[in-house]
Amino acid sequence: MELKVWVEGIQRIICGVSEQTTCQDVVVALAHATGKTGRFVLVERWRDNEKLMSPAESPARALSKWGEYAAEVQFILRKSDSQSRPPSVQHGYLSAMPDFYGDSGGGGGGGGGGRGVRKMATFSGA
Repeated sequence: MELKVWVEGIQRIICGVSEQTTCQDVVVALAHATGKTGRFVLVERWRDNEKLMSPAESPARALSKWGEYAAEVQFILRKSDSQSRPPSVQHGYLSAMPDFYGDSGGGGGGGGGGRGVRKMATFSGA
């Protein structure tokens, strides 16, 4: 399946997500594809309600539990500030390992200021 995740106001689509794909897999794939480093959390949002997802949770399973409301659910990748969070919340925070990206630090990803849907990294949960 395709999983839509909002990253800095832009909807990104991750292909190949299955029920075995974890939030940590999604965060690492997004961080790698966008060249981001640091600590991130995947947030599940429905209307005005938000839930920090744990690293081992499956976004696909979480989405299937919403039934008819699934189309209203958004997943958001947020950079976390773990030092300002209470310890009971920190379990929902994930590390994107800096050494995963090498030392080039070029970061960047295409210009263009247009917002919209961008298909990117194909991720296989296998």
